Amino acid sequence: MDLQKSAPSYGSTTEPTPQGSFAESLAPYAAEFVGTYLLVFTIAVCGIAADHIAGIATGALLAVLVYSFGPISGGHFNPAVSFACGLTRKTPWPQVIAYILLQISAGLIAGIACHEVLQQPLGVAPHAPFGFWDAGFLESLYTGMLCFVVLNVSTSKSNNPDRDQNHYFGLAIGLVVIAGGHAAGGVSGGIFNPAVSIGLEIVGSQEPAAVVGPWGLAFAGMQLFGSSLAAAIFVAVRAGELRNGEEPRGDVGMGGSLLAKLLCEFLGTFLLCITVGLNLVLRSISTPWAAFAALASLIYAVHDVSGGHLNPAVTAAVVFSGRGKCPPGRGVAYAAVQLLAGSVAGVITAAYQQESLLGVTEISLQPRLPYSWIAVFVVETAFTALIAFVVLSLTTVKPLDAVSLQNFPFGFAIGGLLAAVIFRVTHGDWCLRVGPGGVDLNRNWDEHWQGDASFGEDTNPGRLPFSEPETQLLKELVSEFHPTTFLTIHSGTLGMYMPWAFDMEHLANRNQGSMMEILKQVDQAHCQCPFGAAGREVGYSCPGTCLDWVYDKLQTPYAFAYEIYYGGDQSSLRDRWEEKLRLPEASKFQAQNLAHDHFKDVFADFPSSFIQVQSASNMTKTAAETLTGFLMAGFSRLSDV
Repeated sequence: MDLQKSAPSYGSTTEPTPQGSFAESLAPYAAEFVGTYLLVFTIAVCGIAADHIAGIATGALLAVLVYSFGPISGGHFNPAVSFACGLTRKTPWPQVIAYILLQISAGLIAGIACHEVLQQPLGVAPHAPFGFWDAGFLESLYTGMLCFVVLNVSTSKSNNPDRDQNHYFGLAIGLVVIAGGHAAGGVSGGIFNPAVSIGLEIVGSQEPAAVVGPWGLAFAGMQLFGSSLAAAIFVAVRAGELRNGEEPRGDVGMGGSLLAKLLCEFLGTFLLCITVGLNLVLRSISTPWAAFAALASLIYAVHDVSGGHLNPAVTAAVVFSGRGKCPPGRGVAYAAVQLLAGSVAGVITAAYQQESLLGVTEISLQPRLPYSWIAVFVVETAFTALIAFVVLSLTTVKPLDAVSLQNFPFGFAIGGLLAAVIFRVTHGDWCLRVGPGGVDLNRNWDEHWQGDASFGEDTNPGRLPFSEPETQLLKELVSEFHPTTFLTIHSGTLGMYMPWAFDMEHLANRNQGSMMEILKQVDQAHCQCPFGAAGREVGYSCPGTCLDWVYDKLQTPYAFAYEIYYGGDQSSLRDRWEEKLRLPEASKFQAQNLAHDHFKDVFADFPSSFIQVQSASNMTKTAAETLTGFLMAGFSRLSDV
């Protein structure tokens, strides 16, 4: 009994044979139409939701569709993929043309359906402040990555033999969309599919009028260009594929010429590094997921050519393991091209940083407070060793006795470990300024909001004022309550502030003296920290804050912002506080006693441990006590103010 009976082929297809029934001959085309419709509709819905997991949802659906329809049509659902399969002779050109026409038609119908159901503008366009070439480059790059992975994991006779097919092809393809969606989503929307570009463009763009244009066809052109590059690189890496030959399989990392191996290592390392870099530039909170998806998909694509190291540390571990998987000379060449690829990715990432709203912000490798370089050394060494150990354990040992030579877990395990390491090492700080979408909720209010201004780390104001559901809800609540006194609690530093925050020049135009006296009294009794006008005290402009919005739009008489956490050295804060007490205005407020009589004992019940809040639990306790004391005791005394 032949246990390796030939199964349906994925990716590469042949024209339906005339011997089959009419329904069977139409099945591949129906599968492409239905699959593309579902994919485009999902992308449109996720785009309207603007959620940070939109890329994960799209990638997961694509993987499901590829596994479901792959045996029928090849599972393309993308004109760029079909075009690449045609260029590499994996799919006959008459079928490629038919597929592309059906895919674009499905995209158009899906775009119209989504617009009619949700009544929201769709369309594709570069996201401000980026221009077309910024978006077009990334669309070309990640469409090319998608096509390259499809060609390698689905159509390659070496990586996916007819009689011993792999089982990771759908997973690898879906992971590319997850990686690219997080990396390019904030620049181009992360489309990577001409059917989506054209299908959504016909129902309008949700971008401002200044950037609306015929982007659908332009994006589609860049995507097809990326598809062509992917086909060329695939042919260069697997030269025998175009001649319908099957490359010798051999051990992992041993097949192919040295040039092909180096090309795989350069391309894979470059795509991994630029994915991580773009996530950092765009302040994505999904960097670990993007890194995992990029690494796993690329390992699945090139592991049988170069071994899929994509990391000089991994290459060194494989060389020094002495198992003959990578000779020293090849290891040196690998490390050289990997470092070169990382450098090129760094230069391109820096260019995007300069174009972004973070152009004036330095992104550097340095310890996070309160950690030292020693801690960084220990952590980096330990987790790099762990990654190398997992790679050695999964890819250099003797394979298990099994009917199939295919190994499913290795790419997923290595990529998943990288995600776990990034989560653990870079997300140790419990204090976050941004919401799930990467937007600073205290820069998202419609009060001197500046979406096109440069902002610092973790202070993304969002694409529009009140674009986030959290700020919409808070606006509704505070507007309904319409408070006499407003207090907002933050945990970024230590200080007490009053309007205005939007710049460093303007002072409050109502009750300025009273608010200053309140802050001074609380400072003397509890805080001993910087206090005063927010913009002046923090030393930079803070447009779009809830503090300014409530004070201005609701005409609330007294508005305050308290910062109740500081995890580093507090000496600089102490110096600023002492300097504040020496200013003439401090004695002026003390002498004139400008505070209203009803404010004399407002803060009498405040906790004496207001200073030196050093943990999440203490911060929560202090915030609760502060709010309780203010609302229960303070408002009762201010009822007639």
